[in-house]
Amino acid sequence: MKERIHFLKRLTVMWLAAAILTVQVPVGIYADEIVGQNGSEPEEQEAEKTETSEDQAENPETLSGDGALESGSDPAGEDLSGGAEPEDGNEENASGDITTWSELQSAVTSAGTTETTITLEQDIIAEEGDSFLLIPQQAKLTLDLNGHKLDRHLAGGSEVEDGCVIKLEQGKGSANNRLTKLTIIDSSEAGTGMITGGNSSGSAGGVYVNIYTLFTLESGKISGNTASNGGGVYVANDGTFQQEGGMICGNFATGNGGGVNCFGSFTMNGGVISSNTTASIGGGVYNNGTFTMANGTICDNEVNGNGGGVYNYGTFTMEGGSICDNMATGNGGGVYNKRTFVMNSGKICNNTSEGAVTTAGGGGVYVDGASTAVFTMTNGSIYGNTASGDGGGVCDNRTFTMTGGSISANHSNRYGGGVYNNNTFNM
Repeated sequence: MKERIHFLKRLTVMWLAAAILTVQVPVGIYADEIVGQNGSEPEEQEAEKTETSEDQAENPETLSGDGALESGSDPAGEDLSGGAEPEDGNEENASGDITTWSELQSAVTSAGTTETTITLEQDIIAEEGDSFLLIPQQAKLTLDLNGHKLDRHLAGGSEVEDGCVIKLEQGKGSANNRLTKLTIIDSSEAGTGMITGGNSSGSAGGVYVNIYTLFTLESGKISGNTASNGGGVYVANDGTFQQEGGMICGNFATGNGGGVNCFGSFTMNGGVISSNTTASIGGGVYNNGTFTMANGTICDNEVNGNGGGVYNYGTFTMEGGSICDNMATGNGGGVYNKRTFVMNSGKICNNTSEGAVTTAGGGGVYVDGASTAVFTMTNGSIYGNTASGDGGGVCDNRTFTMTGGSISANHSNRYGGGVYNNNTFNM
């Protein structure tokens, strides 16, 4: 009897061991097969998926561009998430649901400080009562115009205080991670995306670049805007504007800077500033900060005063690009310089100062008589410019030092077809 009981105990132990092995060995394999067959998961995996989704929602920057692995796909390509597509935190606002100005503002605000791209799917036109589009403090936003207009809808009407289209809220400091950032692109093949319709009694018709902010224009247009200063773009002290491409064209300022008015930092690496006008100074660009032109074109701008292309009252360094076909009714068809202008490369050509003989000098470059005015030319070329007054190429009233480059084929209706010197010219 004892031997039989002992035998049964041994048989029971062997049966239990076999059962354990049967459960443990295939679970990992069958779990994938269950998901693949009917799209359901065990309760523990469903809870884990929920926790992961919540974590991704709180930290969207951890998602890869296509959601690989993070979305629940294993290396073998089997879908462990029931076939659901993950939401990328950087693109969740880029849907076609944005149809009004207020919806766009809501999407921009909701993005917070997360790197976010918003893509327009149609023209967005402000209605009466809508304010400028505010880019919140420390935002990291890319706005893709995608061939559409962002229109403040004030053109042709009475000017409005803060009538710009976009305004970047002041950042928290000068460090890169404390800046408010906005990048404008236009991914459409036609390139018809446009920021337009601003009409401000103050500064900035198109984009207001505030203190401790960074605005980058990669593509698209800023056009058809009006302001007292900075018809297209206004850059405040400690603000930074980088133009990598795109166009700033067809804007108007009643004061300074038809295209751009800069008191901060402006770097032009590409793109075009053209066909802007002003009733005062600086048809294309008015600079009272730091302006570096590495490439790009400033052309066909006009001013009813001085500085058809550029009026410089700060530090202007030209490393490349061209300033051509601009016109001033006063001095400096291409460039009017009152502070520091260094030309290391590029070309200033076919500009015109047309007006009275005594007030329309420096078809290419006009150097003011102020004690701060210094023009240094190390390379580049100044050619094909015309002045009704003195100095078809350069009219120098303070200090001009030329160590390289060329000045040729310019014309003056009075003195100095190439250079007119009224003070110090070092060559």
